[in-house]
Amino acid sequence: MMKNPIYITAISCLFLLFVFCFILPIWFPSDIEGIVFLTNDEGDMIFPPFPPSSEFWLGTDSLGHDMFQQLVLNGQNTLLLVFLIVILRFMIAVPLGYFARKKTGFIFWTIEKSHHYLSALPVLLLVILFMNLAIVEASSMRMGLVIMFIVVIEVGRLSYILSNDIHLFYQKPYYEATKMIGSTFWHRFKKYDLRHIGPTLAVMFMLELAKVMLLIGQLGFLSMFISQQWFTLEGGGIEIQNRFGTWGSLLADTRDHIRHEFWIPLAPVIAITFAMFTFHLCAEALKKYFSKNN
Repeated sequence: MMKNPIYITAISCLFLLFVFCFILPIWFPSDIEGIVFLTNDEGDMIFPPFPPSSEFWLGTDSLGHDMFQQLVLNGQNTLLLVFLIVILRFMIAVPLGYFARKKTGFIFWTIEKSHHYLSALPVLLLVILFMNLAIVEASSMRMGLVIMFIVVIEVGRLSYILSNDIHLFYQKPYYEATKMIGSTFWHRFKKYDLRHIGPTLAVMFMLELAKVMLLIGQLGFLSMFISQQWFTLEGGGIEIQNRFGTWGSLLADTRDHIRHEFWIPLAPVIAITFAMFTFHLCAEALKKYFSKNN
């Protein structure tokens, strides 16, 4: 197994992602101090943002905050949020998909209609509309509400795919034969159902991680924060500040920097892309492994 390049690459990428998000923060202070200005050889003051250099590997943002340090400190929040959303989604979708395996009844009708109608709409658009509802904007439970909406919005698709997969599996001749010889439900569930559903769930889980990671990045780029706080400015205006740092939130308000200070949006984009690449690679590795052993 370990001689195959795809397995080695997938495990290596997962290890790097884990070290970057959970080990490296130990050596970084939790508070990120901004650099107000630097002086060059002539004694002139230089103001941020500063480009990538030996001192700032990925440069700084417009407030002088080190981009590499921000990626390290926000990585844990990002991965925990993504895994939480996907785990909750599977906790709901797997039982629904299993109960709807006969493709009849109220549960199947519900997930089929949910999949049919919601799949025709962009998930990003639906999440943005929900986040902008007045009751969600003003709620003290905004973060929980947004997370649950992101979880539920894709449950219909997942459970529908799973119910179809189980339904086709139950029609296999060898599975029908186990019923004819009088095997119990629990015997079939442990010996056949789990062995068939397990690999499918593992691959789907990795693909869902990549999808949610992309969604978090898209929301951040559009300055849509999962958790936020309102501040009244002295001039009478209102400012919204993010309260939960992720790689996606680092993309907020970076559109003005794309042309000249490209490193500011590039740093979180690289981190998000690497995480998505890792999850897709793990899905391919799992698919290849299970296809060989079945």
